[in-house]
Amino acid sequence: HYEPADIIATEVVLIPEKVDLISGLLADMEKMQPNSGLADDHSKLVGYFGGLSDFTKVGGEALYAQDIAEYHSMAVEGQVRYCNVREELSPEMMRIAGLFFSDPVGRCGTG
Repeated sequence: HYEPADIIATEVVLIPEKVDLISGLLADMEKMQPNSGLADDHSKLVGYFGGLSDFTKVGGEALYAQDIAEYHSMAVEGQVRYCNVREELSPEMMRIAGLFFSDPVGRCGTG
């Protein structure tokens, strides 16, 4: 069990790095021109990571305000978003992006 102060101290340091990482990934993805068979999946991933960038910033604001309840709520919502996009990806895209979208502990209801 982590104390709220530990969560805040760690996440406050990591959030700008997370946002930069996601922004860089998004910029690279937007340059890609997937084949027609993966275009729909590509659009879903661009939408997911675009939303994740904004979502991460808002989560950071909750931490800066030391609003752990809001941060927890956002973490739960983030997990739902992750599971939804994971479920929507085609088997072909899961072979490509499956490492990122794996769920070995079954948080999305599947392994």
